[in-house]
Amino acid sequence: KEMGSLTDNRDYNIYTRDMSNAAIIEVKYNDIKNYIVEGKIVDEGCADAMLFAPISRDYPDSDLIGVDISNDFIARANENIRRGIYGGSFVSILQANLLYNNFKPNSINTFICNSTMHEIWSYNNKLESVNNYLSAKYNQLEIGGRIIIRDVIGPEDKSRVVLLRNIEEGGDANFEKFMSDFKHLSADDTYEKITINNLNYYKIRMKCVAEYLLHKDYHNNWNSEMCEEFCHFNIADWQNIAKDNNFKLVAANAY
Repeated sequence: KEMGSLTDNRDYNIYTRDMSNAAIIEVKYNDIKNYIVEGKIVDEGCADAMLFAPISRDYPDSDLIGVDISNDFIARANENIRRGIYGGSFVSILQANLLYNNFKPNSINTFICNSTMHEIWSYNNKLESVNNYLSAKYNQLEIGGRIIIRDVIGPEDKSRVVLLRNIEEGGDANFEKFMSDFKHLSADDTYEKITINNLNYYKIRMKCVAEYLLHKDYHNNWNSEMCEEFCHFNIADWQNIAKDNNFKLVAANAY
């Protein structure tokens, strides 16, 4: 897609409330602020561009460019520019597909990918799309430039079979609904119900448990989130794919 939305059923008011409130933005910014290289700073998948609020405060002389595909987010970002929340910083918003060559070679100092890499994986050709994207970003960065990826990671032992017991009210029904609705299950992602000492468990791979735990509370945007896979890479996988695309690793933190 070139514009519109990644999915047809996302509630943008709820999404913005959950992802762009001041407390969340500050957490996101604190994770990445020490790795930003000033100059031309691009937020890939910028949503309403609220991350530029603290960036413009600390990097007032940098050019800030937000890229997003969503009509709704583009409108919200431009409204934030109109409101003047970025002070005197130059901020521009580009509506575009992240997989297109939106920037010239050697022209950008920092790319920020905040919860966008799993979307590139989920809505496109998975590993092929991630590799193509990272290769393009490497060419578009100036020497000494950086790409900062802040995203979900999967468990180290993704294939290990474990027992899951839901202790939340309605947890079993919610889990089975997830296993029915999630778009990225493989042939190995099946479960078996078992009972031990009168307690009910699901016997299932660790990756599925991680995906479920990270998706289970998205009740208001359930259908949209069922399209997105979070746990395809653990932190070692992320490091390896960065190196495969010629990046030098500055830091890799998992929490």
